[in-house]
Amino acid sequence: MRGFTWLADRFFLTRPTLYLPGWVAFFAGAFWGLGLPVFGATWSMPRGFWLAIASYTLLMAPFYILNQIQDAESDRLNKKLFLIPEGIVSVRSAKVQAWLLFLGSAALLPWTSRDFALVWLLSVALAWLYNGPPAMKGNFLMSVTLNATGYGAVAFWAGWASVSPLSAEALLRAVPYVLGVAASALNTMIPDIPGDRAAGQRTVATELGPRRTAWLALAADLGALGSGLWLRDPWISTAALLGAPLFLRAALNPSDPAVKASYRLGSAGLGALLALRFPPLLLGAIAVLGASRLYYSRRFGLKYPSITR
Repeated sequence: MRGFTWLADRFFLTRPTLYLPGWVAFFAGAFWGLGLPVFGATWSMPRGFWLAIASYTLLMAPFYILNQIQDAESDRLNKKLFLIPEGIVSVRSAKVQAWLLFLGSAALLPWTSRDFALVWLLSVALAWLYNGPPAMKGNFLMSVTLNATGYGAVAFWAGWASVSPLSAEALLRAVPYVLGVAASALNTMIPDIPGDRAAGQRTVATELGPRRTAWLALAADLGALGSGLWLRDPWISTAALLGAPLFLRAALNPSDPAVKASYRLGSAGLGALLALRFPPLLLGAIAVLGASRLYYSRRFGLKYPSITR
């Protein structure tokens, strides 16, 4: 039992629930790269796609670990992500795990495309700027810019590059995804304001306050809607439209439940739409969310993930 707990702690140290937004943008990019029609269901993807998404997932994990190392004090104050703040996993062993995952991701690159490898390098650069010694996640503007670019553009381009060469169209079609991620990223900062301020981190939310940050998030969501319609992207435009009432509710009353519902349900909406096109994506999401709910319930007595808590 102790060995199983150790393995579970190590797995959830990588924050697998955060794989989901990365996967969603990755799949969206791959769908556009393949030129798939909007309607219908696809049950298989090219071999290069699976090698690339495996590499990309292994790349996300070490930077989530590094983020927790950097944010250990603010996470302790915000009473979240207990593994490193409470010493359940030591910083030294967490770094070893991060390096192993990073090397595993890099080892798959020879079997992917050149364009994917270039996007992989860009992702490493942005993730390091956000989490590494520059620690730009605590910078007023860069905290949102890097997050939105990484999850919205780079993940989208990674998916596209896994199945097709990058093009000017790939660059343009990432725009609404950047805005959609920015909307969610802004609202994720609101519940963390107390701990971030105590730890001396400057984010958009600590500087603008919850209400103005939530209004900015609504504007970003509407930008995703407008640009998605202009580019005739039914997935992101529909998700942004469905999410708009939630972001408006959070702007009018930026309470924790309203704010969390906006970014969690908004992201889930886009994932659900893409899962209609590729049903196995839904199975992967259910597996990750179900395992996470079981782990956090038994390990820490928490109902996580949830819509509003």
